[in-house]
Amino acid sequence: MDSSRDMVMMKGGQMIMMIDGEMLLMDDDVVTPEGALVKTDGTIVLPDGTIRMLLEDEALIIDRELTKLAGM
Repeated sequence: MDSSRDMVMMKGGQMIMMIDGEMLLMDDDVVTPEGALVKTDGTIVLPDGTIRMLLEDEALIIDRELTKLAGM
């Protein structure tokens, strides 16, 4: 996993943000530059209205690429 990419992830049942390589606990909902709403419970609301939950060890790269975490 490229740690230089900004992302949000579900890890240990908590939402974590990785911004500029720094991991932070996500304590507020965020909106990505692409317009996706990411909630602290792991719910993602995409700009087209699609709703999805992040699963454990899954990440949303800020350019809206979903990926399964490996080696974290």
